[in-house]
Amino acid sequence: MQLIDTDLTLAEREQVEAAMGSDKIVLWAGRPVAKLWTAESVVPMIGGLVAGGVLFLFLCNFFGGNWPADGVFLSLLSCVVIPIFCAVLWQILTPWRQLRRLRRTAYLLTPQLALVLEPAWFGKRKLTSYPVLPGMVKAREAEPDGSGSLIFAYRVVPGKNGSRQIPQGFLNIPQVQQVTEILDSLVEAEAQAPVEPAGITAQKASEGKSVVGVVFGCVFALVGVGVLVCSAVAAVDSQRIVEGGITAQGEVVSLKLERSSGRRGGSTYHPVFRFTAQDGQVYRVKHSQGSNPPAWKKGEKVELIYLPDNPEKAVPNTFWGKYAVPFILAIFGTAFIVMGSFVAWHCRKG
Repeated sequence: MQLIDTDLTLAEREQVEAAMGSDKIVLWAGRPVAKLWTAESVVPMIGGLVAGGVLFLFLCNFFGGNWPADGVFLSLLSCVVIPIFCAVLWQILTPWRQLRRLRRTAYLLTPQLALVLEPAWFGKRKLTSYPVLPGMVKAREAEPDGSGSLIFAYRVVPGKNGSRQIPQGFLNIPQVQQVTEILDSLVEAEAQAPVEPAGITAQKASEGKSVVGVVFGCVFALVGVGVLVCSAVAAVDSQRIVEGGITAQGEVVSLKLERSSGRRGGSTYHPVFRFTAQDGQVYRVKHSQGSNPPAWKKGEKVELIYLPDNPEKAVPNTFWGKYAVPFILAIFGTAFIVMGSFVAWHCRKG
């Protein structure tokens, strides 16, 4: 069989041909048995359905309550809900994503190499080669329907309950006995002493980096989820002020200089507002947002908004005065989740 006789695309054939070198004969080519429902795909899907149900109940309770849905608050809420919804949908679609991945995976066996071509990030293909040598098959698995796996290596992944080994090789192929006989005949004809395949060596060398990258990416994404939760809490507090707040005319009476710790020693100016509340009492409130140069001038008039039961939390009646904290947290949380997920997925595929 020639490489052109396989069902590989032109780009895939060129990639495989470059790895084959002078060996142009393909003894066997196939793809894994594509199954939609497996334990590896159903468990994440169930987790995604549970998380989606919780998100749905939260949204129903939110919009079913006495919350006025103004455009600003809905925009902030969407910055929190949309990333979570995308993550939930990604989990729910795990069976179909796995099925698509299996259909794009190809296995080839030549007199000198066992080749595994599988999809990678951004539509690319990752090609792993295992030289045909004695001892290359670490384990063999067979199913009653004739399918099975020929395992050439294991990738160790740490977990909460200890590390687990993920098999690498010809996984879930049809007619595994036929491929086994071809491979056994090639190994018997090989006169070389047993050596570790170069493809497996490269895989083990990069294994530690991949595990560290996955852990780092997951931690980064979890931090982003925590930041989004804080953003949602801050958005709810801001919305409470918008709904039940009372406006009052205030004045900037001073600019408080605050120096940050560290070698650079940056400083910011926080305006202190003075206003008279509805009960006739005069309050002085320091704004939590500072800048350098100061955004306010001493003696400047400003409209404030506050809750009657908590005038000490008065804020300027502007977009940034009311929504700066949840908006900035939402941006940082989304960025953390996107970058963490990208790093974890990229290292997992690598």
